[in-house]
Amino acid sequence: MFYTTINLFRYISKYRPKIVKEEKKNKECHKTLGYAQVPLPKPCEFLRKNTRIVPPRPVTVGPKCCLPCRRPCLPSCPVEKKEPSSDKTKAWEEGWKKGQGKRYPCPSTNEKETEEAKKQASAAKVCAKNFALENIRKVVHSVPRQPVPKYVDSHRGHSQSLLRSGLLPIYIHKKTYGKVPGYIVCRKSSVGSMGAPPVCQAPVPATPGVYVIPEEERQALLEGLRKNWNELQTAYQHMPILIDTMHKRARKERMEKELRRLELNISTLERHNQIYVVDDALCA
Repeated sequence: MFYTTINLFRYISKYRPKIVKEEKKNKECHKTLGYAQVPLPKPCEFLRKNTRIVPPRPVTVGPKCCLPCRRPCLPSCPVEKKEPSSDKTKAWEEGWKKGQGKRYPCPSTNEKETEEAKKQASAAKVCAKNFALENIRKVVHSVPRQPVPKYVDSHRGHSQSLLRSGLLPIYIHKKTYGKVPGYIVCRKSSVGSMGAPPVCQAPVPATPGVYVIPEEERQALLEGLRKNWNELQTAYQHMPILIDTMHKRARKERMEKELRRLELNISTLERHNQIYVVDDALCA
């Protein structure tokens, strides 16, 4: 038996070192540490356009296809042939050249000088302002922002506003707590300045047998009605809860009817100060 040895090796291109070198070269040109000391912008260039300092981008050698010598030629634009101008167009062109046509007036030299002077004055004002000092003053005189009071209602840290929760006595610490509202005070003062309204006294009836109950008698009637209502209400409260007979039901209905009648009479006497009574014997 014969044994043969085969040397297996990986193919490596002969251009590999050159390609690696070119790749590293293109990468190194993009690496930069920037300026040793970045120049600060002037105060007059504060928040203006195109004032940001950007380091110049390094120029790299692009692919050969993008070189100017390898770019394809662009087609040339066709030249339009001018038609021969007529007499009217020639006259209009001549008038335009002489200044007789419609055109916007150009600014004079004096106007240009004044505009330049204004720009220089505004730039000088901006440069004279010390922005750093202004910022320091604002920070010193500013009031620190207070944290929003909250309370945690769960073990996971869920929080809610403490002012709207009702846990703090906010209402009783208000300045208007326990005081008469302003509109009521104004209303009372306006009514007091106008004077008390005249009391309308009812005319004495001329009909025989009709008379007005005096105030003492009216108060006595009220006290008697209230006393009767209290006694009847006490008796009504002492009734049994279980109404199982017709007699109990009738008694309950009778007492409720009497209570309603007494309440109506009491409200009538309280609402009316003058009550007229008719004597049937005298009227007959």
